[in-house]
Amino acid sequence: MKLVLSEQDRDVQEALGSSGKFGSPAVLQTVKDVGVGAYRVGGGLIHGNKKQVDKGFELLLRNVPVLALPYGGRQVAKSLEGIKAINEGGIRDASGKMLFKIEGLDEQLRTVIFGRYGSVAAQDYLKQMEEKRTTFSKPKSGVSLVE
Repeated sequence: MKLVLSEQDRDVQEALGSSGKFGSPAVLQTVKDVGVGAYRVGGGLIHGNKKQVDKGFELLLRNVPVLALPYGGRQVAKSLEGIKAINEGGIRDASGKMLFKIEGLDEQLRTVIFGRYGSVAAQDYLKQMEEKRTTFSKPKSGVSLVE
C-alpha cells in the first residue's frame, strides 16, 4: 500500500526536512524525545525511580540543545555528554561496569569536543568491539560455508 500525501503534507515535510521515506522527520523525533525525557524524569521523581530519571535526563541532554540551538545544538549536546562522561570518570555499560576510563587533560579535551566516544581510549574500545564482532562472524579455517 502506497501512502499518498497531499500537496500541503508534502510542503510540511519539506519544511521539516524529511523525505517521508524513513519515518518521522528529524525535528518531530527530537520533539518526541524531549517529551519522553520529561515524562520519564517526572515519573521517576514521583515514584522514586532513579534509573528512570537518569534515562529521562539523558534524552533531555541529547535533544534540548538541538531544539534550542538550530545551528550548533548537536555539538552542544555532544559536549554535554562528554562533560558528563568525564564527571563519571569514563563510560559505563547498563550494568554499571566501567568500559573505559577518560584520564588526562588531552583525553578530556577530546571528549568535550567530540563527545563521549571521542577520546583515544573510546576509539580503542570501539575497535576492540568491532574486532570481536567480526571474529564471531568469520568462518573458522577449514570450514566451508558452501557444500
